[in-house]
Amino acid sequence: MSTKTVLTKALLTKTLLTKKRITKALLTKFIMALVSFSCVIDANAATDKQSDWTLEYKNPQTVIYTRPYIVDRAQLTISAIDNTTSNKIPKTSGFLEVKSEVKINAPLNSVLPYFHGENGCWQWQLKCKSSVILKKINEHHQVVYTVVNMPWPITDRDFVFEAKVSEHSTASAQGLTKKVVISLAPHPNPEQYNKEKSKLVRATSNIVYELTASSDNKTQLNIYMHTDFSGSISPKLINSRLADSLRDDIDALLQLIDGNAGPSA
Repeated sequence: MSTKTVLTKALLTKTLLTKKRITKALLTKFIMALVSFSCVIDANAATDKQSDWTLEYKNPQTVIYTRPYIVDRAQLTISAIDNTTSNKIPKTSGFLEVKSEVKINAPLNSVLPYFHGENGCWQWQLKCKSSVILKKINEHHQVVYTVVNMPWPITDRDFVFEAKVSEHSTASAQGLTKKVVISLAPHPNPEQYNKEKSKLVRATSNIVYELTASSDNKTQLNIYMHTDFSGSISPKLINSRLADSLRDDIDALLQLIDGNAGPSA
């Protein structure tokens, strides 16, 4: 084999190796670019999801948001928290949705009693006028009738809820994390329970309370709520007070817990 042939083969081999290195480097850069682009998309999706909500109030413990009601979006929010689908959710509504994230400086077991009660309003729900269990299906599923006090001259509203409680435990590096979800959804046949039909306006509401134990012996409370007050009341009137009303309730709850006052019997 001539010297020229050997040199030619060596040159070809070197060229092929160089091309392979370049191709590999380009492929690596391309993959990294795809990963980076995917991360940007995921981050933007999360931001867009959060940007649906308008921040109404914020302090070190409590954050409150509102947003216009869209049925599909509301259903997704409820099912994401509660893993269920409400069987009666309004198709349209002029009343805003509201949600809150609350950091409670107390363990979950100390907070839960404020979300229990056979009959009567929860102590911290300031506009609740009365609440009774109409039917106890089991320990975790009840039919509840509630009357809410409305400012004069607006007629008080009543609700018939299907109330459900579920408990979940998830594994983490710190061990098992306990979560309790309390969901209130409109009863599918509320006409069975027209206790004060002649006096009150029947309203509907979807509410979810999500309470999660944290590793520092505290509790994370997330609230989602949408209420359609029905009747002739202007949504603007309710919407303008929605965040303030929820904040008042949350403040009352935190004061009860911080004061170590047990819930009323």
